[in-house]
Amino acid sequence: MAIFQKRKRAEHRFEHVGALQSPPGFDELITVSAGPSGPVALWADATARSDIEAHFESLGSASFPETRTSSRPQVALCAYRSASMAPAHAVVLEELPIAHPLIQELPNEDFLVVGARCAWRPEGPERNALIVGHDGAVVHEGTLGDGIEHMLVDDSGGIWVGYFDEGIFGNFGWGSPGPEPLGSAGIVRWSPMFEKLWEYEAIDDYWLADCYALNVDSDRVWACPYTDFPILEIASDQATARATTDVSGPRALLIAGEKVALMGDYKFGGSLLLGNLDNLSRLKKSEIGMPDGRRMPPGTLVCRGSVAHFFVDADWFTFDLARAI
Repeated sequence: MAIFQKRKRAEHRFEHVGALQSPPGFDELITVSAGPSGPVALWADATARSDIEAHFESLGSASFPETRTSSRPQVALCAYRSASMAPAHAVVLEELPIAHPLIQELPNEDFLVVGARCAWRPEGPERNALIVGHDGAVVHEGTLGDGIEHMLVDDSGGIWVGYFDEGIFGNFGWGSPGPEPLGSAGIVRWSPMFEKLWEYEAIDDYWLADCYALNVDSDRVWACPYTDFPILEIASDQATARATTDVSGPRALLIAGEKVALMGDYKFGGSLLLGNLDNLSRLKKSEIGMPDGRRMPPGTLVCRGSVAHFFVDADWFTFDLARAI
């Protein structure tokens, strides 16, 4: 006799804000994030997607992402505001040289486009970071390193980057035969001119091997990194470890005053752990789902302060911890 276990009903739900509209001529959403003022997205046409998201096979048939595009496709960069799903500000970048891009908007409304992967070569490192001005021209190029998991801009224009293991320990030439990876600290703050302003130094023996969750708020930054998954608070370039957590691979972190929520796990999913920053050993297990009760599908999850922005293709959903507790 078959035994069926009833799935626990999601106690919390995302709210659907709307669907981001694509600019004319660009119907493929390549990457999307949440900046200080709202969503920001990079669009292309259908023929460009395979080039921007290309992989290559190495010896042994292992697959790795390309770091550069081959055809230099044309793309559109769009910033959105909460009042409308149409782009409030958009420019066309005639040639995108970097593959697997991440995107943010700077306070002056320039766009920041950064490739998640970056190779070091004997002639020098690739430039995987671009500042794109109001006319679509690249006004500055630089290098932020390889293995970028998170990239968020704060209210003053500081660029916070969280790196995964390959960006910390080295790959694509970094570490051997090249120099120490730029992301070896795990979390780095860069200037809009791509100068390293601050990097994490291990506190209380918490070394970073992978920055799983990163939250950039108006006045501080929060992170939950592998291996011990402590909650780190960074304020005025000073890191403090609040405590370790009993979690497994959280994908997002929300803060509302002294309240905390950890979302997802190694399998992504809709798990939600709620509690207080002063007592992380007693996080309450819960679940978060979509507005209609469905489980969370694959998507892009970006956290700022108490608000989680969840993008499923062009559909934009939010969950505000401050309103849920």
